[in-house]
Amino acid sequence: MIETKKSNTPYDDAHRTLLNDCPKLIIPVVNEVFQKKHSDSEKVTLLNNEFFINKQDGEQTERITDTHFLIGKDHYHLECESTEEII
Repeated sequence: MIETKKSNTPYDDAHRTLLNDCPKLIIPVVNEVFQKKHSDSEKVTLLNNEFFINKQDGEQTERITDTHFLIGKDHYHLECESTEEII
């Protein structure tokens, strides 16, 4: 059985939409947060954001992250937390 947690908020949806529709806008955010110097011309590659967690009892839980991407060859994972996450 795969258990999926679905609790998107408008903020989560806006964050994902922004990244999907305008991926270059994440470059200044990454540069500021991680003190990087990516240029605006670097390629942003969106990666898979769905993962399955295998539990000891044999169950699987699907975890969907907000952002999983590359800028050039640098790998990033960012979360836009708009509610308390219960694990």
